[in-house]
Formats: sequence, C-alpha cells, structure tokens
Amino acid sequence: MQVLKDKDDALYTSLVRLAGGNAGIVMQVLSKPSRRTVNLGTVIQEIEDLRDRAVRAATAANDGASRLAG
Repeated sequence: MQVLKDKDDALYTSLVRLAGGNAGIVMQVLSKPSRRTVNLGTVIQEIEDLRDRAVRAATAANDGASRLAG
C-alpha cells in the first residue's frame, strides 16, 4: 500500500468521518477496479450513498427485531 502524506491522511480521515466512521465504505469507493481515476465530488457522493444505505438497512433490521420482541 502506498504511504499517505499528511494531507492525504487528513483527507482520508475526513472521508471516514463522512462515512459515519466506516472505513470499509471509504475503501470500497476508493478501490473500485473498474476505474482508474475519480474526482472528489464522485467519491463524496458514493460514500454518502453507501452510508445512507447502511443506515437504512440497520434501521430496518432494528425495526424487524423490535416487532419480533414486541
């Protein structure tokens, strides 16, 4: 893996924060083999989309568990 410079590390930390602390989402977006380059706007949008899907899935799972317990 390439060593990150301080500026790169700060950006990566910000992207992980945007992903709700889920570094896996960031790595999934940044390591898509189908593309060679990407711009920051696309990365942000894809991270937000994956984060929102994960939140909706967790909410649905919690709702289902609540119904079963109730």
